[in-house]
Amino acid sequence: MPLKNIIIIILLLLSSIVNSLTVDSLLLKLKPKTLALDKIKYNLEIGRLLEYNYPDSAKIFYKNALILSKQIKNDTLEYRSLIALGYTYESTGNLDSAEILYKKAIKISIKLKRPLEEGSSLAYLGNIYYYKGNYEKTLIYYQKSLEIYEKYGDELDVAHSFHNIGLVHHDLKNYTRGLNYYEKALKIFKKYKDKEWLSTCYNSIGSIYLELKRFDLAEENYQKSLQNFMSLGDKAGIGMVLSNLGSLMIRQNKVDLAENYLTRSLNLSKEVNDIISIVNTSNNLADLFLSQKLYTKSLKYAKNALNYAHEKDILPYKKQSYFVIKTASFEIGDYKTSAMYADSLRILTDTLLNKEQFKNVEELEQKYQSEKKQLVITNLQKDQALQNEKMQNQRIYIFTFIFIFIIILAFTAFILKLLRTKQKTNLLLSSQQKTILEKNEELNQLIEEVTSQKDEIEMQKEKLFQIHEDVTQSIFYAKQIQNSILPNNELFVNNFSEHFILYKPKDIVSGDFYWITKIDNTLVLTLADCTGHGVPGAFMSMLGTSLLREIIVKEKTIEPSKILNKLRTEVINSLKQTGEIGEHKDGMDMAIISINLDTLIASYAGANNPIYIISEFKIDDFNNTELSLENSKYFSEIKSNKMPISHFVKMKNFETKTIQLHKNDQIYLFSDGYPDQFGGINNRKFKYKQFKELIFTNSNKPFNEQKDIFAKTLDIWQGNNSQVDDITVLGVKI
Repeated sequence: MPLKNIIIIILLLLSSIVNSLTVDSLLLKLKPKTLALDKIKYNLEIGRLLEYNYPDSAKIFYKNALILSKQIKNDTLEYRSLIALGYTYESTGNLDSAEILYKKAIKISIKLKRPLEEGSSLAYLGNIYYYKGNYEKTLIYYQKSLEIYEKYGDELDVAHSFHNIGLVHHDLKNYTRGLNYYEKALKIFKKYKDKEWLSTCYNSIGSIYLELKRFDLAEENYQKSLQNFMSLGDKAGIGMVLSNLGSLMIRQNKVDLAENYLTRSLNLSKEVNDIISIVNTSNNLADLFLSQKLYTKSLKYAKNALNYAHEKDILPYKKQSYFVIKTASFEIGDYKTSAMYADSLRILTDTLLNKEQFKNVEELEQKYQSEKKQLVITNLQKDQALQNEKMQNQRIYIFTFIFIFIIILAFTAFILKLLRTKQKTNLLLSSQQKTILEKNEELNQLIEEVTSQKDEIEMQKEKLFQIHEDVTQSIFYAKQIQNSILPNNELFVNNFSEHFILYKPKDIVSGDFYWITKIDNTLVLTLADCTGHGVPGAFMSMLGTSLLREIIVKEKTIEPSKILNKLRTEVINSLKQTGEIGEHKDGMDMAIISINLDTLIASYAGANNPIYIISEFKIDDFNNTELSLENSKYFSEIKSNKMPISHFVKMKNFETKTIQLHKNDQIYLFSDGYPDQFGGINNRKFKYKQFKELIFTNSNKPFNEQKDIFAKTLDIWQGNNSQVDDITVLGVKI
C-alpha cells in the first residue's frame, strides 16, 4: 500500500478517536443540574460530532436540543436545532420530515430578521425539492437564497448558491451552464481553502465530465474530491465519490476496479446510513452486473435500490433502477415485468425531464440574469444621478458667486444708470413673462395629447401581447400532442442494432413525421413530408398518422404500395379533393418500407420520397455506387413513384420494390428539408448530391456520431440563414 494512503488511514483513525473522546467529555457535562441553555449547546455539539458517521445517533441529540430550546423559548437555538435535525433527516433520506423542519426554520429566521439564516434555510429547502425531482421549485429557492447572499452574505455563501444552481442545470443535462456555475463556486472555495465544499465541488465537476465522456478529467476531479473527504474523515463523502469512481470504471469497461470501488462505497454508505448514497451505489452495481450479463445479481441490486428510493420517495434515483430491472427482466425472459417497468420508466422520465419543466427552469434562469443586470443598471443610474446632482450644485454655486459679484460690481459702477432703466426693464420682463406663460400653456396641452395617445398605444400593445401569448401557448400544447403520437424509442432499440433520428421542425410544430409498428414478424417503417409546415403541416401529419394506424394496424395491410394507395384514397376523401383548378393541393410525400424480420426481405414504395441503402452486397436492378476507401460498400438509391399522396393529374397505382437485405445493411429515410436548406458561401441549396456524399462518407461511423455530424454540418451550412422547411433524417442498421 502506498505511504500516502497509509497516512490518510491513520489520520482517519486519529480523527475518529479524537471525536469519540470529545463526545465522551461532552456527555459527562449533561447532568440534571446543568443549565438548560448549556444543555442545548452540548446536545448540538455532540450531534455535530456524530453527524457525518452516525447520523441516527446525532438525531437523538438534535431532538433534545429542539425540545429544550422550545421550552425556554429561545428562537435562535430553536433555529439551529431545526436546521441540524433537518439535515440529518435529509442525509438519511427522510425528505418529508426534513422539508417540514426547514420550513419552520425559514419562519423563525424571518421573525428574527436575520437574512443570512433565511438564505441558508431557503437553500436547504431547495435541496429537498432537488431530491424529489421538482427542479422548478428547487431553482426558485436556490435563486432566492443567492439574492440574499449577494446582498448580505460573504463570498462563501454566494459560492454555495452557485454550486446548488449548477446541480439543477447538471441534472437537466445543460452541462455547459452547470459547469460554469461549478467553476465559479470552485474558484471561491479555493480562495478560502474550504475543504468540505472543495470536495463536493470537485465531485460535481467530475460528474459533468463523466457525462461528457471526458474520462481523464472526470477521474482527476474525483480523486481530488476523494483526497479532501478522506482528510476530513467524512465517510458519507468518501462513499459518494467511490460510487462515482465505480460508475466511471464501468464506462471504461474496467470491471474489477469498478466492483472494488462500488463495494467499498456501499459498505461505507451502510455504515453511516447514507440512504441516497446507498441507492446510487446499488444502482451502479446493478449497472455493472448488467454489463457483465449477470442478470440475477443485477436485478438484486436494482430492486434493493428501488426499495430504498420508494421508501424515501427519491424520484431521480428511481429512473436508473427502472431501466436496469426492465432490461435484465427482458434478458431473462420475464417480458411481463420488463414491460411493466418500461412503462414506469417512461412515466418517470416524462415527470423529471418534461419540456414544461425545462421551459420553466430556463425562464427562471433568464429572469434571474435579467433582474441581476437591471440591478446593476439601476445602481449605475443612481450613481450617475448623484454625480449629476453634485455637478449641478457646483455649477449653481459658481454661477451664484459670479452673479452676485457682477451685481455688486454693477451696483457700485452703474447705480444711477440702473435706476433710470429700471422701469423699461420691468416692462420688458412683464412682456417676456406673458409670452412664456402662453408657450407653457401650449406645451401642457401638447403633453396631455401625447400622454393620451401613449396610453392608447399601451392598451393596444397589451392586447396584442395577450393574443400572441394565447396563440403561442396553444401551439406549444399542440406540439406536446404531436410529439406524443410519434413512436417511442423502444421499437427502434429492440429491432435494429443501431438507429438515429434527426428531427428539426421549422416552427414549433412540424409537417414532417415518422412512424413505426410491428405486425407479427414484419416491421413497417415510414417517414412523411406533409404539405407546408407549422400548424397546417402539423394537422396533415396527425391526419397521416391516424390513417396509417387504421390501414396498417387495424386492417393489417403491410405491402407498401397497397398502404400508399389506400392512404391516398383516404386523404382525398378526408380533404374532399376533386382536382378542380384553384383547389389546394394538400397532401404528403412518403417513403415506406416493410421488413420481414425472419428473411430480411424488404418491400418499399415511395411517393416522391426515395430511400438510400448502404450495403456490403450489390443490390441488383438499382442504382449502385461503389466506394473503395477503408472498405468496399455499395450505395443504392431506391427511387419512388413521381406522384404525391393527394389528388394528382396522372394518378396510377404505386409500385412495390423488393430488396434482399443483409445483416449490417444501413437504411436512410428523409424529407427534402435537408437537401433544400440554403446556406454555404454562395447561399445556395445543400442539394441531394452533397447529401448523398455526406451519408456515404460517414456510413462507417456509429449512428450516434452520424447524427452529430449531420446536425453540425447543417448548422455550419445554414449559418445565419433561417430554416427553410421541416428537416427529418432517420437511419437504421439491420
